[in-house]
Amino acid sequence: MPLSPRLHQFARIGLPVLAVIAFALGCLGYAAHFQHASEVPGVSHIVYVTLRLFVFEYDGDHNPVWQLNVARFLAAGLTTVGAFAVGLSILRDSWHAFRLDRARDHVVVCGAGAKGELAALDCLQTGDTVVVVDQIADAPSISKLRQAGALFVHGDITDGEALRKAQVGRARMVMAVAGSDETNVTVAAHARLLAAATRRTEPLLCFTHVVDPELRGLIERERAFVLGACSIRLVDAYAAAARRFITDHPLETGMTGPDDPRQVHLVVLGLGKLGRALVVQAIRVGHYANLRKLRITVVDKDAELRCNQMRWVWPLLDEVCDLRAVHGGFDDPKVRQSLREEAKEPAVRTVAICLDDDARAVTQALRIRDLLTPMPPVQMAVRLGHTELAELVAGSTSETPGLGARVVVLDTHAQALRRADLLDSPLDMQARAVHEDYLRHQLAKGPDPTNKMLVPWSELTPAAQDANRQQADHIDVKLRAIGCRTTTVLPPSPVACSDEEVELLAKMEHARWAADKVLQGYRYGPVRDNVVRTHPDLLPWESLTELVREKDREPVRNIGALLRPVGLYVERAT
Repeated sequence: MPLSPRLHQFARIGLPVLAVIAFALGCLGYAAHFQHASEVPGVSHIVYVTLRLFVFEYDGDHNPVWQLNVARFLAAGLTTVGAFAVGLSILRDSWHAFRLDRARDHVVVCGAGAKGELAALDCLQTGDTVVVVDQIADAPSISKLRQAGALFVHGDITDGEALRKAQVGRARMVMAVAGSDETNVTVAAHARLLAAATRRTEPLLCFTHVVDPELRGLIERERAFVLGACSIRLVDAYAAAARRFITDHPLETGMTGPDDPRQVHLVVLGLGKLGRALVVQAIRVGHYANLRKLRITVVDKDAELRCNQMRWVWPLLDEVCDLRAVHGGFDDPKVRQSLREEAKEPAVRTVAICLDDDARAVTQALRIRDLLTPMPPVQMAVRLGHTELAELVAGSTSETPGLGARVVVLDTHAQALRRADLLDSPLDMQARAVHEDYLRHQLAKGPDPTNKMLVPWSELTPAAQDANRQQADHIDVKLRAIGCRTTTVLPPSPVACSDEEVELLAKMEHARWAADKVLQGYRYGPVRDNVVRTHPDLLPWESLTELVREKDREPVRNIGALLRPVGLYVERAT
């Protein structure tokens, strides 16, 4: 076991100080001892005999002066402690090498930054053997992870040799969570080759963190890294954090149903990686009972540029949401006035503060809360990295009478890569059920060689799997639209939706599907073409044929069946 932080600090600072004290006392003691000798030795001799105290050799009588007496015992003790520490270090390194050599079915975490540290600790808490690979051996996270029981391989994670030392070929799971997409993709490529060179009964799971949507799309379209010995799954911690927030804190909270005239409005302060992910996830699920487009206001010093960049990537973005840019920071009076004017408009509003600086985020949250206090109630979210600060902010501002805003905490991207969400998560189980339901209905109509979706879940492209996850994400939104909710208790009788409710939910499903297609780069075309990305069904509901509308009604009627794999049932909310 490694030294505790206090012992490590003592060994690094205290032992050298004690050694200097022992040496000084030894020199003083020998100087006093030799001053009565017939021939007084020189300074070099005094230094020499003092140094011999550290190897248990003493040149003096049985009644030395007190300085020399203290020095010889202190020096001998320091030497003993040093020898013990060296032996313990050798033993620890040997045990580390032994465990690493025998590692099987373990988890390899590549990158010891914030994401890697929390991912490794999460896996350790579930009992996994964890090997961390990083080129910074003295990083604070490494000491913390070693304390928790993780093994460590020092080396460049893009170097196949470092991954080979981590026994990637025999691992069960690899998590490439460095700060660079290119680095993570390189790790995945090495893991693929190492897995192929090892006899495996199960494929190696490689979760590769990729944020850049263009790079993700390229990998997914080209089916890169397809190999039976290694299953590479692209993950985005920012998207995971956004998905969890919108699931736990629905944007339409407070909406009264299909007749509610208010628009759901999301205000995002800071359009960095997390803010952008929140915007994209909101566009995917923001299709509600009143069928009004989601309104998104982006407040950023480069808001117009960033919004136009999204429009360049997704040319039809304005057809699926109402995107507005407010240029500047919240300290700008013009920005505050713009937000104050927007807040007067009737809406179901959420304000998300996605700044990287915790202190600045808290300051802005409190200012915005005070600004919106006279307005109708607003849900606020603040991205905070420090748990203690997050608890303080949420505890001091939540549900306070008289306040116009309720503050909740938005997870950072580093907190989002949880093992339970990566392996057989409830969302994935629901997504599989969605795909199996689709397969059942389509195959009942007869085989269709042109439909690449008519394959088992494991053979779907990552983009197709994520499309099913998006549909599963929207189930709770649909249920809330008709006054229903999920429960873990089997109701006495199944909930039956009326024809009007089925039609409403089908319209919501079509709007959701169209937004997801737009975010995949599709546009309307007379024929479906996955190369040039056109689809004939990218039309308003009123322009669809009955055959196409029925495709949206089928999953709505089967919502109960889609929830059963995760132990959930539908009930009417009271």
